[in-house]
Amino acid sequence: MALELFNDETPQSSAFGAMGYYTLEDFEIFAKILGIKEKRLIKIFDRLLQSSGDVHKMIGTSFLSEEAKEAYSKNYFNRLEKCLCYSIDSYPFRGIAQSVIDKFNFNPKV
Repeated sequence: MALELFNDETPQSSAFGAMGYYTLEDFEIFAKILGIKEKRLIKIFDRLLQSSGDVHKMIGTSFLSEEAKEAYSKNYFNRLEKCLCYSIDSYPFRGIAQSVIDKFNFNPKV
């Protein structure tokens, strides 16, 4: 994601400082700043993860070369895992949307 979600008054999470990219924690902090209620945030994550199968199908039926399809699909799912569904057992953050991630069994761990 190329946009900066935070400014000097609202610093990013410690996960961003450690990993160098936005994570679930940052998106949940940003949602709180925007006034998005927890119930709505959970619905957003549910729809996002539910749609990942559709993204995979669309990539497969696109006019991209086979190499490009593979690269695009890999990039999409890597970003989804690393930015939104990533957790580290030793890190204390457990997100509001974690229940949705667990439901879809989309929970890579280190």
